Amino acid sequence: MPPRSRLLSGRRNIVVTRDPQWAANSAERAGSIAQALEPAAEPSEPAAAPAVAWVVGGGEI
Repeated sequence: MPPRSRLLSGRRNIVVTRDPQWAANSAERAGSIAQALEPAAEPSEPAAAPAVAWVVGGGEI
C-alpha cells in the first residue's frame, strides 16, 4: 500500500483491484466488488453473525 493509504487496523480489509499480483499484509484481495462481498458476508464462526468488513478500492469503485 502507498504510505498515504493505510489499512484500517483491527478490521477486516478487502481491497478491490484488477492487479492479480497485488498483496499486502493484513488485507485480502478481490478482483471485483461481487468477489469482495462474498467473504464479507461469511460469518467468522459457525452460527455467528457476519463480521464487519471494509471493502476499499481505487477511483473507479
